Amino acid sequence: MIKIKQIKKYLNNIFWFVAKHATIFFFLVFFLALILGGFVFYQYSFLTEKSEPRFTIQSLKFKESLYEEILTEWEERQKNFEESKEKIYPNLFKPSIIIEELPPEESESID
Repeated sequence: MIKIKQIKKYLNNIFWFVAKHATIFFFLVFFLALILGGFVFYQYSFLTEKSEPRFTIQSLKFKESLYEEILTEWEERQKNFEESKEKIYPNLFKPSIIIEELPPEESESID
């Protein structure tokens, strides 16, 4: 219990110190942010320009069988596309209503 009260009192004193000296604290945090931002900029901008990129040279291989499979697939799709032009599709937004005539029912006579 005593430690919690002491920690709370210490944190409260820090809070009030920062509140009383807000301008100094603001400039301290501002300059720390500038230094950190400058360091990150230096790491990712200047150092990357100086280092040489590492290239791995790989020869390109043309796979004839894969190319043939792709060509056959494209021909199949083109054929399906051409066939779809000939089909007539119904308009889904204007449904046609078919009315069937029902046979006349025998009228019921009232006796």
